[in-house]
Amino acid sequence: MPTELLLVFKRTWFRFVNPASLNRFSAKCYILACACIWSFGVFLIGPINIQRQGWGWWATAFNAAFPTVCLAQMMLNWLLIRTQQRRFVGEPLQMQGDFVLNPNDPEKVHFRKTKDNQQASKKAGSSIVPELYNAYNASQPIPMPQNNPKFKRTIAEDHKYSYLSYKPCFSCRHWRPPRTHHCPLCDICVFKRDHHCFFSGTCIGEGNERFFLVFLFYAVLAATYASVHCILYMVTNFVPRLGLAATLLPVTIAQAFTGSASWQDCILVFTGYCLGFFEPLLLGFLMEHAELISRGGLLSLEVKEKLPIKSSLKPAEALCRVFGERWWLNLLLPVHWIYPTPSEDPNWPHLRLWKDVKVTLMPVNYADLSQRIRLAA
Repeated sequence: MPTELLLVFKRTWFRFVNPASLNRFSAKCYILACACIWSFGVFLIGPINIQRQGWGWWATAFNAAFPTVCLAQMMLNWLLIRTQQRRFVGEPLQMQGDFVLNPNDPEKVHFRKTKDNQQASKKAGSSIVPELYNAYNASQPIPMPQNNPKFKRTIAEDHKYSYLSYKPCFSCRHWRPPRTHHCPLCDICVFKRDHHCFFSGTCIGEGNERFFLVFLFYAVLAATYASVHCILYMVTNFVPRLGLAATLLPVTIAQAFTGSASWQDCILVFTGYCLGFFEPLLLGFLMEHAELISRGGLLSLEVKEKLPIKSSLKPAEALCRVFGERWWLNLLLPVHWIYPTPSEDPNWPHLRLWKDVKVTLMPVNYADLSQRIRLAA
C-alpha cells in the first residue's frame, strides 16, 4: 500500500512539476512578480521609508523613476529575448532506403534501422538505451534511432561525435554545426545555444544573448534596489510593529487570521522571500556570463562539463561578438538593427580542443514523465 501511494504521488508530482510545466507557467509568474514588486516599491514601501527617514523630494522622484526605468528595460529586453530567437535550419539528412548518409563522406554508412533498436526504444520508454556503435566506425553500421509511438519525440540514440564536428539532429532531420544544440522544449535547433531560459520560455543563443545580458543587468539593479528598501522597511516598520517572528511567512499568515497583521503584510513578507531567492540567482547568472565573455565567448555547457576547450578571442572581441559595436549603447536602448552581431563562422576557427572530446546524442523526453514512471513500474 505505501508503494502504491508513493507511485501515485510521483505520477501527480511529475505531471505538474516538470520542465514542460515550468516552461508554460514561469513566464506568467515572472510578469506577475515584476508587477507586484514594482507597485509595492513605488506606491507603498518606498514612500513609507522616505517619509520615516526624512528624505526630500529628490528621493521621491528617484523612487518613482528608477524602478520604472528598470522595469521598462526588463520588459523590453524580455520581449526581444522571446522574439529574436533564431531557429537553425541545416542541410537535411540524406536518406537512401533505410540508411542515412553523411554528405561529407557518402561512402560511409552511418545509421541503419534495425528491429533490435526499435524494441530497445519501446522497452526503455525514455532516453535510456543500450550502448550502440561509435559513429565513426565505418565497418559496423549504426542502428537508426526509432521514435517510440507512446511518447512524443522519444528517440533512442547513443552515438558519439567529436564536439567540434557536424552532428545530425534526429528531431529536426538535418545536420547541425558545432555548438548547435536541439532544445526539447522549444523543439528547434539553436545556433550557439547556451541554455533554456524558463522565464522567457525560449533558448538563449546567438540571436538573443545580447538582450538576455541586458535583462540580467537591469534585473540585478532592480532587485538590489528593492532589497535595500525591503530591509529598511522591515527594520524600521515591520519588526517593531509585529515582532521578529512575523518575518516567518507561516507566523504572518497566522497573525493575519487573528487580525493582528494584515494580508498586505503577508504579501510583503512573501515578496521579501522572492527577492532573497532571485537576487543571488540573477547576480550569479550575470557574473557567470561575464566570466564566459572574459574567457573568449565560451558557453556555460562547455565550462560546466569542463571541456578542454580554449578560445583565442580577447574579452573585448568576445564582447563585440555578443553586442556588436558600441556595446554600451545596448544598456540604453536595443540597437541590434544599427550595430548587428557579427555572423559567426559555424566551423569556429577561434576555438580549439586540447584533446578530442566525444559527445553523446541523448535527447530528453519532456512530454509526459508520469507515463514514463508508470511504464518503469
